[in-house]
Amino acid sequence: MTSTVERIIDLIAKKKISAARMSSDLGFSSGLFSQWKSGKQVPSVEKLKKIAAYFHVSVDYLLGNSPYQNSEDEAIARMGAVQYEGEGVPIPIIGTVRAGFNGLAYEELEGYEYADVTNPDNYFYLRVTGDSMEPRIFEGDLVLVRKQPDVDDGDIAVVVYDWDCGTLKKVYKQNGAMILQSLNSKYPARVIAGDDLESARIIGKAMQIKAQL
Repeated sequence: MTSTVERIIDLIAKKKISAARMSSDLGFSSGLFSQWKSGKQVPSVEKLKKIAAYFHVSVDYLLGNSPYQNSEDEAIARMGAVQYEGEGVPIPIIGTVRAGFNGLAYEELEGYEYADVTNPDNYFYLRVTGDSMEPRIFEGDLVLVRKQPDVDDGDIAVVVYDWDCGTLKKVYKQNGAMILQSLNSKYPARVIAGDDLESARIIGKAMQIKAQL
């Protein structure tokens, strides 16, 4: 079984830096990592939190409690776990979704794609535009969305904000604010707080990606 230290060594190698560079960046003493490698010490929880943030992975991954490096990987794996069996039922493919006063307003109806789901009225496909969710979800991909007004922290969801078109983002809720996070690191997170929350609405949860070749 891969140990915590071995996972850290692997992350160091993938980042193409040295253990000394990591220790310096995080403010660790120069000999601390050697103590971990020799087994004379074990990383504290606080040190693991710093390392996890440094490499953009979870503490659970470092400890071997999760096979996924981070919540993005886990979310995508959960989507991929939903398999279609047979032809299923037709689900509308939507280019744009908005929130209207009487519910959802679908625009740019492209047609239908089949999915093996119950209660098909609770689902729609969203055609992805832009590169904000790369390298996991690409422009042109279809995302199967289950309509629901709320999602768990870290889920990928369709959110309508300020009465604009729905956007596909990871959703976090912290200290009374909603944070919309792209998977593409070049896009900053959008923090919605205070009165602005009144114009933010979760439309549904992304359940599966169908990549378009």
